[in-house]
Amino acid sequence: MIFANLLRGKYVPLHVPENRHYDDLNEHNMQVLKFGGSSVADAANMAKVTDTIIKAVDRDRTILVVSAIKDCTDTLIRIGTLASNRDEKYKELINGLQEQHHAIIKELLPMEKQDDSLEACDSLFASLRSI
Repeated sequence: MIFANLLRGKYVPLHVPENRHYDDLNEHNMQVLKFGGSSVADAANMAKVTDTIIKAVDRDRTILVVSAIKDCTDTLIRIGTLASNRDEKYKELINGLQEQHHAIIKELLPMEKQDDSLEACDSLFASLRSI
């Protein structure tokens, strides 16, 4: 389940606004919001996206699609290319990508949620390193 309102220190599931049920929404209204690249490049941009999502969910049923942060996909492709060519520089790219994700977690999440998220992030990057 996707959660919004991270910056306010509470988690609100986006699939149903706090004060409404889907039965209250017009069954014919549906919106799909897709964010990726520069719109989720860093914590500041993610905060703007979060506000947009909260407003959208109050209006209509909403499907949320979030893709990779800015340059992540290209970096992953570069990592794969370097690794397949046995170029050790791929490790630096993995480290940089991991640091970028850490910075976002530390800036967006309240302190009490950071450890679990950082651990999950580190686990995913450890899996990437083991390929």
